[in-house]
Amino acid sequence: MKLAVLGIDVGGTNTRCVGADAEGRVLGFREARTPVGGVEALVNRLAELADGVSRDAGTKMAAAGVGFAGLIDSENGIVRYSPNLPSWREVRLAKMLGDILGMRVFLGNDANLAAIGEMWLGVGREVEDFLLVTLGTGVGSGVIIGGRPFWGASGYAAELGHVIVEPGGALCACGNRGCLEAYCSAGGLRRRLSDARRRGVSSAVWSMAEGDSALGPKELDKAAASGDKLARQLLTDAGKYLGVALATVANLLGIETVVVGGRMSKIGFDVLGTAQREANRLAMVSRIGSISVRRSLVGDRAGCLGACKYALDSMGG
Repeated sequence: MKLAVLGIDVGGTNTRCVGADAEGRVLGFREARTPVGGVEALVNRLAELADGVSRDAGTKMAAAGVGFAGLIDSENGIVRYSPNLPSWREVRLAKMLGDILGMRVFLGNDANLAAIGEMWLGVGREVEDFLLVTLGTGVGSGVIIGGRPFWGASGYAAELGHVIVEPGGALCACGNRGCLEAYCSAGGLRRRLSDARRRGVSSAVWSMAEGDSALGPKELDKAAASGDKLARQLLTDAGKYLGVALATVANLLGIETVVVGGRMSKIGFDVLGTAQREANRLAMVSRIGSISVRRSLVGDRAGCLGACKYALDSMGG
């Protein structure tokens, strides 16, 4: 029987679980909305998804990897802080889920594991140095240097979403103002839309959903395509601020390849093109080369497949 593991990617909106073998072949996959009822509800949902994938795969899983947004203590399996899931503080997720599933669980930051997934099965087959950015409910990122993930001294490296791109700017879920996440994520865009509605800004976006909480990149993209001024401005801002952050990373690390996944990477408005142009306008490396911004080759499963690879690599430790 071939070695198989589970990989779980916990997003602010959706949670994905995959079963895969050591070559990255998918044996089973399930997806569900991420519950908002607190720690117990989410842990139970993870266990349900894992059990379902294990049954679908028809084989025993040796371990599980879990990607979770926020500051993660991977060594001890603890979610220290997650800005988009406020009830998650100092939660020993690896032990809680491991006790339910009866297997070892390895916990990591979701974007770092997505970068591992892209390294294993995507762009990493072509280049050894790249930045992976996920534009979902929040903004996450992971860095691969020399074909290896860069964790940083504390394990909390590559929090690109909380790099300040506009001092004193839009409010972020983390409590700071001017973070990249406040301009480029689905959550940040919803907060900017709510602020615009309160200020009485007219927009075609308001008729596309009941309540600001139902508005997101899809609705903004549709409005922008019709020429709506507010939608076009917000999406243009998203691309420009992303470019500012990417130029900063390029100046610090010399990385020229940026891989972007998540909902914002799929819309028709040219957010990624705007980001690439802005990054190349600002970055020193563009004087002798260029920064390439491209969509993820692995797509929405980069996080959960990266969690599988993380589990496979961690089992011997």
